[in-house]
Amino acid sequence: MITAADARTAVLLIGHGSKDPEGNAEFANFAEGAGVRHCLLEYAEPSIPTLFKQLAEEGIRRVAAIPYFLFAGAHVKRDIPQAIEEERNKYPQMDIRLGRHLGVDDRLLRAMADRLGPSDSNAVLLVGRGSLEPGPIEDMKAVTRAFAELNKLPHVEHCFIALAPPDLPAGIANCRARGAKNVTVVPYFLFTGILVKRIERISRELGAQVRPHLGHHEELVRLLRERKLEMWA
Repeated sequence: MITAADARTAVLLIGHGSKDPEGNAEFANFAEGAGVRHCLLEYAEPSIPTLFKQLAEEGIRRVAAIPYFLFAGAHVKRDIPQAIEEERNKYPQMDIRLGRHLGVDDRLLRAMADRLGPSDSNAVLLVGRGSLEPGPIEDMKAVTRAFAELNKLPHVEHCFIALAPPDLPAGIANCRARGAKNVTVVPYFLFTGILVKRIERISRELGAQVRPHLGHHEELVRLLRERKLEMWA
């Protein structure tokens, strides 16, 4: 569990938010289990303004805000910093610090390896969300290489469920074209939602095995603890 230095300090996770209530509930449960607060950029409450209003009413004086995103797309680079700056202007008595997103990190790779578990598949296919920006696409390539090296897997590929090629059917086809009879799909997502459920459905329809998304994992809690310490060092 992540503990605050005193009663006037809050650690805050900023998530994307989902149109699927199950995904928002999973995020809320993860934050509660990790001993931190949470808010959502889109689709559901508590929003960033709602949560900061609550923190101000509680007398919180220090906030360590962590973008709970795997990659740095437009939300991490633009939307969240702008939103945090607005809250700083509203609550000048608060020391609000914005930390790094999760990024390419060994803790994420270990959590994903745990989700993969034992497998008799000839190929592992990691599925990311996808992005219109080049940064997240390059990071997904780096994750794929690092995951293969860490776990000594001979055949690991990646694809995307939205916004970028190759899509999931093409990813599975690519694995089979390279001789893989059995393909195991691992959704590289923090929480469930519409896209994760789409990954599960398409994978099963195409005869691939599918593993769970990252979800609540102790390696992620350790990573958040590190992000918090970076801000208050």
